[in-house]
Amino acid sequence: MQREAARSKEPLLAVLLSFVLTGLGQMYAGRTKRGVALLSAGLLIPILLVLYYVRPSTRITSTQLLLLIPLVIGFALFVPIDAYFCTKAWNAHRNLQRKITIGKRTLFIIGILFLTFVFNPVELVALGVAQYVRGNVAQAFKIPSSEAMAPTLVKGDRVLVDKAIYERSEPQRGDIIVFNYPGDPKRPFIKRLVGLPGETVEIRGSRLVINGAELQASAGHWATLPYFNQGQYAQQGQAVTVPPDSYFVLGDNSAASHDSRFWGFVPKQNLIGKAYKIFWPPGRSGALE
Repeated sequence: MQREAARSKEPLLAVLLSFVLTGLGQMYAGRTKRGVALLSAGLLIPILLVLYYVRPSTRITSTQLLLLIPLVIGFALFVPIDAYFCTKAWNAHRNLQRKITIGKRTLFIIGILFLTFVFNPVELVALGVAQYVRGNVAQAFKIPSSEAMAPTLVKGDRVLVDKAIYERSEPQRGDIIVFNYPGDPKRPFIKRLVGLPGETVEIRGSRLVINGAELQASAGHWATLPYFNQGQYAQQGQAVTVPPDSYFVLGDNSAASHDSRFWGFVPKQNLIGKAYKIFWPPGRSGALE
């Protein structure tokens, strides 16, 4: 009996192990397949985050992402609780008595609290994924007080920017791009890309003229917006040629926009990414065109 009692498993240790690695508590309780299944389910979280940000063709919607939040919270609560009861079931099935000193019990509880609130591996993984996504894949930007992109973007809008898109494709006319302002690379700007490398750009009678031809509505709703001769670039009768690896950008509300008409061109190396969606406020959320 003493040998069997020595082999009894401690439920609090199973809970502690669950915080170290999802499913490890179940494995400790002899439920190896269950533990592996839970570990695999836990790995779906960063995969879904990557799908949300990286691939537009498979990107889940913001509503679907919000629905995942209670599921993730429920999963995080279920794993340690299940590990606790799996361990108790192990002992009960073998008629083993739980034996633990007050000191060990206290240490286990302290360890659980520490991992929960100070060094939660799940939080660290989520933070790591978030930092990677923010630095290399996608990032959220808030539109400042400027009305330069109204009505497409207005003060307070928050947009998602795909930071990887121009690594796999070339910028296109009509893209709403975020870039480091050439006059101060520490300042991110957001504008509409209208002129590609090698093209001529001119504003003629409030219309945008590319390579000598007025842009038509087929290019996008933005093409028929009124553009004004301000600044020194692209004045009527003074078409400018976009240099190699550079772009000409305008604000949709050109009457209030500080853009390429004033300071010239955006070098390709200054591009941060393409804004593709308003995610806040909810009433304005949706894809950008």
